[in-house]
Amino acid sequence: MAQIRLGDFGNRIAPAQRGARVSQAAFVTADTQQASAMQQTAQAMVSREQAEQEAEAKAAAAKEVREAEQRQKDLLRAKSVEAYAGFNADLDEFTDTLSSRLAAKEITRDALPAEFDKGLAELKKKRSADVDPDSLAMLSAHFVTAERGARNRLRKVVDVDVKNERIASINTTGEELQRLAVKDPAKAISQWNTIMDAEGPGVLGADKVAGQKQAFAERAWSTHFTERITAARNDGRALSQLEREIAGNEALDPDKRNILVGRVVGQREVLASRAERAERSRIATLERQVTSLNNITLQGYDVPAEQLMAVQQAAKGTPLEPQVRQMVAFSNESARFRALPPQGQEAYLNDLESKIRKQPTPETIQFLDKLRGIAKNQQELVRNDPISFAGQRGLAEVKPLDFSQPATLKDQLLTRLTVSEGLRKQYGAPLKLLTTEEAKSLSDFLRRGTADDKTQLLGALKSAIPSAGAYQATMQQIAPDSPVTAWAGALMNRRPYVQENLVRADVETAAAKTAQMILRGEALLNPPTADKKQDGRGKAMAMPKDKDLVADFESIMGDAYRGRADAHNIAMQSARAVYAAMSAEVGDYSGEYNSSRWRQAVELSTGGVADINGAKVVRPYGMREGEFKDAVFSEIGRLSAAGRVGLTKPMLSRLQLEGAGDAKYLLKSGTGYLLDKAGQPVMIDLSAKSVLPEGFKDNAGAPVSEQIPR
Repeated sequence: MAQIRLGDFGNRIAPAQRGARVSQAAFVTADTQQASAMQQTAQAMVSREQAEQEAEAKAAAAKEVREAEQRQKDLLRAKSVEAYAGFNADLDEFTDTLSSRLAAKEITRDALPAEFDKGLAELKKKRSADVDPDSLAMLSAHFVTAERGARNRLRKVVDVDVKNERIASINTTGEELQRLAVKDPAKAISQWNTIMDAEGPGVLGADKVAGQKQAFAERAWSTHFTERITAARNDGRALSQLEREIAGNEALDPDKRNILVGRVVGQREVLASRAERAERSRIATLERQVTSLNNITLQGYDVPAEQLMAVQQAAKGTPLEPQVRQMVAFSNESARFRALPPQGQEAYLNDLESKIRKQPTPETIQFLDKLRGIAKNQQELVRNDPISFAGQRGLAEVKPLDFSQPATLKDQLLTRLTVSEGLRKQYGAPLKLLTTEEAKSLSDFLRRGTADDKTQLLGALKSAIPSAGAYQATMQQIAPDSPVTAWAGALMNRRPYVQENLVRADVETAAAKTAQMILRGEALLNPPTADKKQDGRGKAMAMPKDKDLVADFESIMGDAYRGRADAHNIAMQSARAVYAAMSAEVGDYSGEYNSSRWRQAVELSTGGVADINGAKVVRPYGMREGEFKDAVFSEIGRLSAAGRVGLTKPMLSRLQLEGAGDAKYLLKSGTGYLLDKAGQPVMIDLSAKSVLPEGFKDNAGAPVSEQIPR
């Protein structure tokens, strides 16, 4: 753009003259000329600015074209680089896959080149698809470089595979030769050395051949000697020969040679220790046999003569020989001792102790202690299982009871009663008709059986056992853990319970029926397995609240069970069982409390109470209150007449009673009990009068014995 000098705006104006005057027209002409000049100048400036903008736009457009062309070139170059990088990655992965397949024997070395060429072509095709033709030539040149590297890698992999195959072949041969070395180590070592000379330098390296030969030789001799040590482990002479051979073997490393020698020495020590243990085991076995036979003798059994002779023979020449001789002597003497009755045994022990005191020795003291042990064991057996004791001692022929033959059960139990009474007279044995095993079997039956099963069993026993005392004893045997069941069994041979009424006729209930209700009610409250299967209920029957039952029970019975918590509990549980059975009979399963039913259940299950001089006591089951009082005062009169106590009959009649068992009572005297002249508490026993007499008939005239369930 042309420059305009400052102060010069185009047309010159004549210099001003002092005093000259310019006309108005001159001013107008000048302004017009000046405006025109300025307009021309502005137009020239706009034209020049437009030209400059057009030039700049053309330059920018040209630059943008060049930049677009450059971006396209960069994009093609990036695709080419990406294709080459991807090709390299794919080719590396493909080469690794082929190497792994070759190592895993999934492809053979012969098939490897074709597989490589095929995969290479696919990779080239895949990566060349998006490359422009101009870049493809350059990319192909780079593909060749990558391909050359991959082929070199595969050749190395093949070389390693060939080498590994040769090494594996050599190792396999070595293992086969090691098996040969078990029998012929020299031959195996010679063959191995030949293989190492031929193959070792090329496969393993010449520097490793000597080490391989030495390692194989040591292993061969070690395997050979180890097998021989194992084979000769029970032969001391062979082990000694082996020790000499191993010690003289120069092929073995000194440490390994010492290890093998140590094994031989250790095996010889094992043999010696084994022999020592065998002797100790034999002595220990003999000791156990002696202890076992002594235990048999102490338990009161005869040791068979053949067992004694066998132990004597085994003990000859051992430290136990004197002990065995003593055992045999003790066995023979104890047999004579066991044959004595209790009084004879006591006299024998006293006499023996008197003799030993004069000249005691450890042997004689031990002998006395053993005899005392026999006497104690015999007393325990007589007390716990007298029937089995009689059978073991040969005092009676004891056959197992056959409950499947009800017709003969009475005769079987009569025989048992005879044996039991004989044992009680001679040995002071308790009255028990059943063996421990029989009692357990019946007890299990009562625990698992239904209420009807229990009733049938107890009824059968009541009919079969000829003695009331024997029946009560049997109940204690078969239901020691279920006192409620035992009480139900005891009621089977009791007199009927009589409910006395002032206006109406008295109501009589057979005790056997009460027993049935107790058993049925117990099954309802505590369903056994058999009842659960039978009726499918399985749930205990609903009962009133305990506080209501207990409160009224205490009101009815008072302090009749004072001092006898167990008897109180049995009575309470029996009353609950009778209440449950009575409720079930009328279809009442609601659990709502019925006080009159509860009173009847308490009286039926306990037999009721009587007041003697202001103290309540439980009456013998089946006795009316008046009958009970008469029996009590009759016994008091008998005691007074017999002179057992120092009180007159009127004085005795004013004393209170306290329950001391089933139909048994003590006379209270102050805060204690009345004592007889011998210092023993005076007891009134009415149990015999509570038992159902033979031929007893109910109010309808029917024999009660025929009403007991069979």
